[in-house]
Amino acid sequence: MRPLRLIVQIAAVLTPLPTAAAEKAPISLAKVGNWEMRYDEDGCNLMGSFGVGRENVLLVISRTAPSDWFEMKLFGESFRESNFTKPLTVAFGNKPPIKRVALAGKSATADRLPVLIVTQLRLDGADVAETKPDSHPISHITPQQENAATSITVSIDGGMRYRLETGSFGPLMAAIRTCTDNLVRHWGYDPQIEASLVNKPIPSTSPGTWLTLTDYPRTALAHGTNGYVNFRLDVDDHGAVTGCHILFRTSPDEFSDLSCALLRKRARFEPARDAENKPVRSFFTNSVRWMTGY
Repeated sequence: MRPLRLIVQIAAVLTPLPTAAAEKAPISLAKVGNWEMRYDEDGCNLMGSFGVGRENVLLVISRTAPSDWFEMKLFGESFRESNFTKPLTVAFGNKPPIKRVALAGKSATADRLPVLIVTQLRLDGADVAETKPDSHPISHITPQQENAATSITVSIDGGMRYRLETGSFGPLMAAIRTCTDNLVRHWGYDPQIEASLVNKPIPSTSPGTWLTLTDYPRTALAHGTNGYVNFRLDVDDHGAVTGCHILFRTSPDEFSDLSCALLRKRARFEPARDAENKPVRSFFTNSVRWMTGY
């Protein structure tokens, strides 16, 4: 998206930018307590706590559908940022670091903890750009790759560098897969049919027209407030949107309410197609970031 002072963007991934993280040893944060799987109405969230005191980090790995991709959220006082975007790198185990731009905000819960949100991650460090139609498909993550990843190293540009000692991701990813299959069933879809689709719903109009600059909430604009909304749209076998569900949001609420209202009104799709190339109902997940500037 071209540089604008006012930005409303729907994207599959946040544009990676170069980082200049210092080459210093990361602060190692040990796991505190047990992993917790939260089976929410609209997502699977694996949560683990690392470190103590001010350096305590709550890691949340989220999936909203069966996939090798996931979203990572880092909650903690050390992630308090004045800017809405923050360049960083993420490395799983001994894999090379992945450049990303995280969104910084505050949780919408009562504690309003600072949070960094990193989208479109895979344990093998693959880039979302490789999934474009004119490129070779990316192979699925193997159990061996999951078992080999035993830590997450996060290097924040101009800031701290942490290594979260997660232990093997093998059992963690297995738990998330079970959760997402159950989640899809709860939504009224068959996980096996979803996995065998020739294609998921494809936007038939540009997502850039679904939310526009003139839609920015006036109060949020006046206060320079930014927001992030992760959503799911139910799409019928004719490509019509039949439902909108908020999977995650940052504070304030007005961004999520407005996003769903406009997406239901404006989003248009070519329907998903099954293994016999017949149109079927399915769902579309994505996110939108509301920004008053870079």
